[in-house]
Amino acid sequence: LSDNLIKGLQLLYVKEKHTLSNEAFNEIMRIFGILDISLYKLQKRLKSIVPLKPKLVDMCWNSCCAFIGENADCNICPICQEPRYVPERTPLQPRKLSAYFSIIDSLRIQYRDPFRAKILQYRHEYTSSEEYVTNNGKIGDVFDGDRYKFLAASGLFPDYRDVALIASIDGYQLIMQKRN
Repeated sequence: LSDNLIKGLQLLYVKEKHTLSNEAFNEIMRIFGILDISLYKLQKRLKSIVPLKPKLVDMCWNSCCAFIGENADCNICPICQEPRYVPERTPLQPRKLSAYFSIIDSLRIQYRDPFRAKILQYRHEYTSSEEYVTNNGKIGDVFDGDRYKFLAASGLFPDYRDVALIASIDGYQLIMQKRN
């Protein structure tokens, strides 16, 4: 990667982080003398480096539910009765979509990078350490907890590359349906 491409990608990160307009981004690129690469080319290059594509899920117009799982075949929201699709449109077009990135795809990309792959092996390294074996029930890490130890004893993490994911959500809700 050229120096200008690396600088451009770093500035693209800043643009996205601080929601800068395209005009502001292009002005910053001019100020730093990066004239040989456009915003479009940077975005295209980034997509080729990090091939993550969002997965789209049909949503209820009122965000009551996602049309997945038990609702995958529904044409009307089971909560508010709103139609799933734009009326009289062929082919069928969802009225609302939500995008997410696959955790599996993200982990695959991370494991391709040797530095990141080493960091992802922290669980294995910690639980194989003398500190872990002799901690006398003290909690110094999430892997010292009873839940992880129960799951590990059940045989869920036999490989050093296995990843234990933990979700901590504080009031965030993707959809309005409280029972899911």
